[in-house]
Amino acid sequence: MAGRFLLPGIAVLLGAVLLAASAAEARNGAAQTEQRFRLTCQGTMSTEGTPESRILADGVVDFVAMRVRGFGIGIAPIQRLTETVVAFGSPIAGADPEGNAVEGSYDRATGATRIVVRSASGPPRDLIAMDLTCRTVPTGF
Repeated sequence: MAGRFLLPGIAVLLGAVLLAASAAEARNGAAQTEQRFRLTCQGTMSTEGTPESRILADGVVDFVAMRVRGFGIGIAPIQRLTETVVAFGSPIAGADPEGNAVEGSYDRATGATRIVVRSASGPPRDLIAMDLTCRTVPTGF
């Protein structure tokens, strides 16, 4: 008799867990198990010699090609990939069109994203620094 009531109870509990997981995924946009996903971000940007300003920025993380593109930096290779962090950029000059080095990271759990473009010539200095909060959205490709 108890077994007859236990099975429907387990099914209801499992359904609630799946619904909660889907809701959490929906809050963060697209599932990050996808091979490619788009990031839509807001935050601040500072450039050498100017005050910090609010910005909106978009990028695409591509695990197939192992690169990140967008954010106004062109294309940067993924350097390190863990369950929680995507680190991208180039430790040497030449990652962006002007020959400057790009370093970036995206925290897959919180959406915190930091992108820095450093000078290729003279003493190293930050030309652009972006501190963003990003969320994933479906890419459609």
